[in-house]
Amino acid sequence: MKIRCHLRYSLKNFFGKVITLVVVYLGVNQYIQNTFGKNSQSITPQFQLTPLFWALLTILIEILIISIIYRFYQLYQFKKVGINEIDKMNGEQFEEKLCVLFNQLGYSVDHYSKDHRGNEYGVDLIIQKDGIKTAVQAKRYGWKQHVDNTAVEKLVAGKTLTNCNQSLVVTNSAYTQNARYVADKLNVELWDRKELVRQLLKAQNN
Repeated sequence: MKIRCHLRYSLKNFFGKVITLVVVYLGVNQYIQNTFGKNSQSITPQFQLTPLFWALLTILIEILIISIIYRFYQLYQFKKVGINEIDKMNGEQFEEKLCVLFNQLGYSVDHYSKDHRGNEYGVDLIIQKDGIKTAVQAKRYGWKQHVDNTAVEKLVAGKTLTNCNQSLVVTNSAYTQNARYVADKLNVELWDRKELVRQLLKAQNN
């Protein structure tokens, strides 16, 4: 199975990159002024470097504009599927939300943990489609929390104990590097925040 990589709410990282670009621009500009300024005897290097510098700066600005547009598009998608409401749910509400989602995606759904409290082996839902049974673990986390490898390892055992063919962990957040590594080795599919939004949009369009 393909592991769904994480895309966090990255406004903080995004603005960090913008600040970095500004600092780099100011640093390079200051270097050019100091090296090829009016008091320098070498005029030719300034003439050669300046057009290239502005061309690169133009490309950076275009990339920045595209990034801003894409970020607003992502925020629009998040709002459309109600991801912020999901962030406020408790664990059981998140499981119920996933039951609805998988039904909309054409799966039959057994809310396994609801009927096996304390003995669910890490399996929250069992979904089935085209004869394939998948054990699902739901992890509704806060935005600073990442799902670790323990959840992945526990679900592998749960998949076997519930006679499922495949396993899937779904979170509204992210995964640690170890969780992604273990999932890759144990053939566990991971849905992170980005993939969850994509599937919610898909369900809306069905």
